[in-house]
Amino acid sequence: MIRNFLLLCGVVVLTLTVSQLIGLGYLWYGLKSYSAYWQNRSNQSGEFLYVALGDSAAQGIGASRPANGYVGLIAAHVEKTTGKKVRVVNLSVSGAKIEDALREQIPELAGYQPDLVTAEIGANNMRNYNPEAFEQSYERFLQALPAGKSVVADMPYFGGRPASTRNAQDANKIISRLTSHYDIPTAKLYDGLSAQQSPLIYASDFFHPNNRGYRIWYQAFRPAVDDIIRQ
Repeated sequence: MIRNFLLLCGVVVLTLTVSQLIGLGYLWYGLKSYSAYWQNRSNQSGEFLYVALGDSAAQGIGASRPANGYVGLIAAHVEKTTGKKVRVVNLSVSGAKIEDALREQIPELAGYQPDLVTAEIGANNMRNYNPEAFEQSYERFLQALPAGKSVVADMPYFGGRPASTRNAQDANKIISRLTSHYDIPTAKLYDGLSAQQSPLIYASDFFHPNNRGYRIWYQAFRPAVDDIIRQ
């Protein structure tokens, strides 16, 4: 009986390992295919211009398809609410830190006149978090966003990563102070994710959101997005 139990345990572990490896492979594939999807969407015309800034979450990595990430969900919501065709220019880059966004994404943003800008950046700064450097870079980032058209996200809840979660809590105090100063609305990711925390909201890497997780992200952005598109 013990032997059969151990054998069963081994089969379960092996199955889970293979499933996770397949899922990780799919995520790796998504880095290129999702970027290509957004490049194609940026070439499409539209009456309403939505520009997204950020990292892999803005790309929708972890979702079953790019349109199921929070950027795709916001675009679909704007189209439904306004009745206008939305052109999405997604300038985000997987792995980007705030400094990368300042160097690469912000200069590109300057070439557009968007009706809406969403930004989530800084999660990749949490591993080697430096409060002073974070504040300086984040303030420069906020200063470059179009007034009255932009909404930024605070740091997400990192679940089983206590060090990153503590850093996120500290970073969110900085974000709250700066966004209040510059009068930029904030999507409360940390609160939304911590309130609905579950393994069922993550992709196979247990880091990126899945479709269910991205709906939480979308709901965090939605109130501020609605305020902007009502103007």
